[in-house]
Amino acid sequence: MPEPSIILLLFLAGVLAGVCNAVAGGGTFFTFPVFLGAGIPPIVANASNAVAVWPGHALAAFGYRRELGEFPHAVKGSILIAMVGGAVGALLLAYLGNRVFSMLIPFLILFATLLFAFGKGVNRWVNRHTMQASMENPGLITRGVELSIAIYGGFFGAGLGIMLMGGLLSLLEKLKRKV
Repeated sequence: MPEPSIILLLFLAGVLAGVCNAVAGGGTFFTFPVFLGAGIPPIVANASNAVAVWPGHALAAFGYRRELGEFPHAVKGSILIAMVGGAVGALLLAYLGNRVFSMLIPFLILFATLLFAFGKGVNRWVNRHTMQASMENPGLITRGVELSIAIYGGFFGAGLGIMLMGGLLSLLEKLKRKV
């Protein structure tokens, strides 16, 4: 049984991360280091963090259910790509193991920090490069971006919410142009 101070620290990090994710994203910047500091092995900390934040991602998708419901075939394809990409990322993480993953953590945190800092610009870039495809028939670039995000999310979740918001914003832009 962990010490009460560790349990309190994990709880407070979870509350802070939830508030951050609700306002602007970036909750993983609090939870993942606290998991590591509590002595949880890196891959278990990463997986625990992913399990802790997935309800927020699911609720975001639920919030856009009407918009997404207009394109059932495209959404089904996106779900399939997300499942395959997430599995590929998770398998890659398991294959590399804790030692290699530990060496990658600083670079992954830097990447997630840059995503957080430049999220609007990244979202605009994704929007520009996927706008040509229609929602009924997403192009290869759109599907490639989806697969890349899914693999990243399966491997390491920090910054995933920012990428997912970029995808949802891209969807809304396409809907506006359609009207």
